[in-house]
Amino acid sequence: PAAAPAAVPAPDNTSAPNTSGSRQAFLGFLLLAAPQLRGAQARLLHALRVLPGLRPLCRSPEHLAELACSALASDIAECVSKVLILEVNVMRLRGELVGETSDERFQHFIRTLDSDAARSAIFNEYPVLLRTIEQRVDHWYRHSLEVLQRLSSDRHAIEARLLNGATLGVLTEITYGAGDKHHQGRCVTILGFDSGRHIVYKPRSLAVDLAFQQLVGWAATGMGDHAWRQPTHLPCGAYGWSEFVAHQPCADTEGIHTFYRRLGAQLALLFALDATDMHLENVMAQGDTPVLVDLEALFHPRFDDVVYDGDTATMQPDGGWSAYHDSVMRVGLLPSWSYHNTDGEAIELSGIGGVADQLLPEEQPTFSAIGQDTMCIVRQRARLPQAKNQPYLAGQRIDPAAYADAIVHGFRAAYLHLVEHGDELLGNEGLLEAFRQVDVRTVFRHTKVYGTLLRDSHHPDLLRDAIDRDIHFDALWRTVETRPWLDRLIPHELTDLQLGDIPHFTTRPASTSVWASDGTEIPGFFARDAFGRAQERLQSLSRADCDRQCWFIQAALAALATDPHGTPSPVADGGGKEKPSTTLNIQEYARYYVRWIADRLIHLAVQRDDDANWLGVSLVNEKHWSLQPLGDDLYNGRLGVALFLLECDRLLGHPEARALASKTLESCARRMQWRVDQRPALSEQPRSFGGSAFHGHAGEAFVLAHAARVWHEPRYAALAESLIEYAGQDIARDDQLDVIAGVAGYLLVSSTLLDESVGISPAVRERIAEHMQQAGQQLLRNAERREDGWAWTTPIDASHPLTGFSHGASGIALALHRAGRRLGRADLIDAAYQAVRYERHAYEAANGRWPDYRRIAIQPPEGGWPSMHAWCHGAPGIGLSRMALLADQPDVHAMQALHTDLERTVRDTVRWGFTGNHSLCHGMLGNYALLHDAARTTDGGITRDESDFIATRVLESIDRAGVQCGIPRGTETPGLMTGLAGVGLGLLKMSGEQVIDVLTLTLPERGTA
Repeated sequence: PAAAPAAVPAPDNTSAPNTSGSRQAFLGFLLLAAPQLRGAQARLLHALRVLPGLRPLCRSPEHLAELACSALASDIAECVSKVLILEVNVMRLRGELVGETSDERFQHFIRTLDSDAARSAIFNEYPVLLRTIEQRVDHWYRHSLEVLQRLSSDRHAIEARLLNGATLGVLTEITYGAGDKHHQGRCVTILGFDSGRHIVYKPRSLAVDLAFQQLVGWAATGMGDHAWRQPTHLPCGAYGWSEFVAHQPCADTEGIHTFYRRLGAQLALLFALDATDMHLENVMAQGDTPVLVDLEALFHPRFDDVVYDGDTATMQPDGGWSAYHDSVMRVGLLPSWSYHNTDGEAIELSGIGGVADQLLPEEQPTFSAIGQDTMCIVRQRARLPQAKNQPYLAGQRIDPAAYADAIVHGFRAAYLHLVEHGDELLGNEGLLEAFRQVDVRTVFRHTKVYGTLLRDSHHPDLLRDAIDRDIHFDALWRTVETRPWLDRLIPHELTDLQLGDIPHFTTRPASTSVWASDGTEIPGFFARDAFGRAQERLQSLSRADCDRQCWFIQAALAALATDPHGTPSPVADGGGKEKPSTTLNIQEYARYYVRWIADRLIHLAVQRDDDANWLGVSLVNEKHWSLQPLGDDLYNGRLGVALFLLECDRLLGHPEARALASKTLESCARRMQWRVDQRPALSEQPRSFGGSAFHGHAGEAFVLAHAARVWHEPRYAALAESLIEYAGQDIARDDQLDVIAGVAGYLLVSSTLLDESVGISPAVRERIAEHMQQAGQQLLRNAERREDGWAWTTPIDASHPLTGFSHGASGIALALHRAGRRLGRADLIDAAYQAVRYERHAYEAANGRWPDYRRIAIQPPEGGWPSMHAWCHGAPGIGLSRMALLADQPDVHAMQALHTDLERTVRDTVRWGFTGNHSLCHGMLGNYALLHDAARTTDGGITRDESDFIATRVLESIDRAGVQCGIPRGTETPGLMTGLAGVGLGLLKMSGEQVIDVLTLTLPERGTA
């Protein structure tokens, strides 16, 4: 048999259980390559026997060759496993295997491999496999000998520099593949010794590491306990040795705080150096010190600067995304979700985050029935293993978001040190000069793309003819259509892939060239060099920008939260202008904050000549909080922000707010018009409903119709008509059904737009009515007719059909009732009261609340169903629905029941609704809307004095803690339903103005608009 180690791990790129049976199966597979393995080990052994200086480092040359061969065995098993799994199944189906059991037949197959005839037969059918094995063997030999030769020659220098004079001891462990393979199989290699020590071999220049180490030493002089140390390095020209960094616990809780303060300081330095790619594998938590273990991506060029055909290759990026990529988010340390499909599957792999046990979005090939003649490869989703980037204490894992203040503290200290002393880094004598000509890596594609291509290249269909494998790798050319500049790189990528390497490109900070792995220079690839960008950044650092970057840090860390509604935390004060005395009336006090919020949104806007946007934190697909530029939706997009700015100017007079609202709406309108003009056929449309109120075309029409009335803009009126028609075209596709994302919200908007005062043309109103008929039928068709009333099940994970306004029966009831009144359909009105009946039966009188049936809801300590007290879920939204139904003057019996419900909602809202954040969706301003309106109606269950008392409490809470948005930690975000814009709109209502009602999707009366 092959001279291979007794325990062979499963192939690197395909997962398998780590059992003795699985190891034995893969060991058997190696018999196919036994001659190559024996030859490789013998070849290395021969070289080691004559290698000078090796003797003190090993038990024997034979033992050393066996250690090195373990990595080769794993590599070869990866190459041959797919072919041999196919072959064992072919022989099974042909009845050529001998044995009573599946295991015995598999062992028979393994025995057949150990013959020259069997090897010849397989390699004759799969000649590319033989070439691949020989290539891997040659790369392994060259790399192994190179590492051991250099270890032997550098031993004394290693002991002096890395071990403070201690001896290494005898080599007992060789771990290849601590990084990707480049340059014909070369990779980072970790060597372990019987002394317990480890060292790291890096097959590249360590010039960038040494330059960064000098920079860290300079920074340490001004950062106190924020300072940190980098690993010690021994540079040896084209390669080097580094101190091994182990994952170690913190000694105490203060160590955790120190760790995150230091990580914040590192973030500031990396930001200044225009670094990127600092994901979870590039950070090691060594006690209270975060250690950056890979600095190849400092001074990373911008793809915006790529030159193609004499000009920059990419279109001008969206202003919001430009601001995002020009911020600390570019570094890669801060949490950021990567989305992999339309279902919202995502994973978070940042240097700060990367929490273990995340479900990987894509299925991975996995071995099944290992060691049996039915062995096969199936695709399954795996979970992210525990990385070593996060600190821990006595085995307890830490939530990084809980240390946001420590990260910000460290970042601010280091950033301001750069502001005050950054000029020391610049100029010919500055420390930055050491980076000018170092090699840094340039990443043009995600490594996963290359890894998948290499893994799949071992498929039997690609190993019979080299042309087939070439065609497989040629898939890289498909991206040229969208990124044409890749055509200068792809030939070099293909060369590396043919060698079994991950393609590798480098540049130098002061150069515009790119170098391929074989040293070929591609001149003038970038329009400008990264060194100049970093110099400009250092010169542009300021206290104002420091504040901006600290907001990015807070917002990004909010993305790690799993709570869909967040918890409050002070993030802003109401400063900036002289506040009116609290002795002034509530209306004046509220108007002060409205103006402050408008000014804040103007300050936060990312503006260009004809475009404006904001960055914010939104809940994506009810799964993940995500920091990104705002979309065009009403819920938390820039359309909602523009609506608030419009209302602020309309009601209070604010020219700057009007100008920004106009610029934002113009930009949104261009995109909306394009979508209308490019309207796809129904068969080509997305499978989800696109006409919803808060995330779709109905909401767009709602805002534009209002803007058209306020600004007397016929273009907006015409576009609103087109959008509401467009919204009604795919009603049959809707499975959401609710107010937020389904046909209920569409019905609320359509009912509003049918009012003659809105100004929709008669022909369009007629078509809207037709679509409303369909939407009403969609709700009737999907109603669950229960003994206790009617309810609707939506895609939201819940134990029962939901109550409440945003996703539950209250919102649907109001939509049905308004549609029934507009269309003259008694069946829709009856259905509305059936929905009300369902909610009435669900009410828990003993606890004074409506249940929240979502599975993510938090169980109350006193027992019973979980509950919320918000517009979205709970009494406030239900109360607004009941008030709107009462306004339509129902019959006496219905009126009594609705009044009873309204009194309950008011009572429960007063009791439970004024803690936490200030948002419209699930905060105080959304809850206050119910009390404000109820106090101004007959029998509303609350007086104006009582309502004003609550308003005072809300204003005092803003005074005390700042505006708390409805996202984790109360972090500032601009959007309507969870952010500043919604708080501003709620305060406009508090100020007594006739403001647009986004909570029930009602336009103000014509005379007030």
